[in-house]
Amino acid sequence: MLERRSGHIVNISSIGVLASPVTGGGIPVSRPEQLFLAARASGLTGPDAWAEAAARVLRTDGPAQEGLVQAARVFARGRLPVLQALEVALPVAR
Repeated sequence: MLERRSGHIVNISSIGVLASPVTGGGIPVSRPEQLFLAARASGLTGPDAWAEAAARVLRTDGPAQEGLVQAARVFARGRLPVLQALEVALPVAR
């Protein structure tokens, strides 16, 4: 996926870190995790919905999609609270 920023074209699928205002630095976030965050920010609730959205972007199905579901569940329990504490993932308005 390409995006134009400041007159430059950036391949946003190759971004491996997200900014944390808490630390003032970059926090490593994998591509699937970024897709889970994007799905969550778009209003989808729960790891299964995040995984389904990520699968559409990554064009995966079957066993690969099931792997994304498991990854999203692990992400929701472990990594998401850390990213929220670092303000990389903001609370979702309800």
